[in-house]
Amino acid sequence: MNLGFQDRKKLYMLLGCAVLLVIAVVYAINNWQGQQTAPSTQTLTPAPKPASKLQTAADYRQRRRQEAIDINNIDPTIHLEKLDRSSISDYTSTKRNLFRYEAAPPPPPPPKTPKDIADEERRRNTPPPPPPPPPPPPIDLKYYGFATDGATKEKKVFLTNGLDIFIAAEGEVIANRYRIVRIGVNSVEVEDMRNKNRQQLPLIEG
Repeated sequence: MNLGFQDRKKLYMLLGCAVLLVIAVVYAINNWQGQQTAPSTQTLTPAPKPASKLQTAADYRQRRRQEAIDINNIDPTIHLEKLDRSSISDYTSTKRNLFRYEAAPPPPPPPKTPKDIADEERRRNTPPPPPPPPPPPPIDLKYYGFATDGATKEKKVFLTNGLDIFIAAEGEVIANRYRIVRIGVNSVEVEDMRNKNRQQLPLIEG
């Protein structure tokens, strides 16, 4: 029988599938026989049984009873002499007292650097600056009024030093020392010509 090319290709594929099927059946049979004989050749060891919780708790209570202090052997006597010795002792430690509420001591200052030491030495050797000059003495005058000339409209101020009365206009000098700078309604500006000090003298009513 003559087979075409397509028929021969199908025949080869069919034979290859048959060979693969035979190999798979043989491998499955061998694997199944090995699983059947494995339990007979191995001995299974049982897993250790965990300890019971009740038994563990009972052992713990028994151990605690053994470690407990026998109160029948405790001496209940109060030793007053020991209390007296502790009460008269003074707390002399420099550290913080744990039985008193107080702020913690400040941390120690950092060590001084050579620059800090040099600056301190320079400050010690530098003489202090001279004191500032004293303030100028106050102008010993009191302003108690002013008047306006009806013809010239010039203002004149009335001043006193407690003994004399001075009448002057702006720009004039009184007592050979004080110059009237400006005359206002509520104050007058006076300059001390000796030290160039200017002051505002308020109006004193009454």
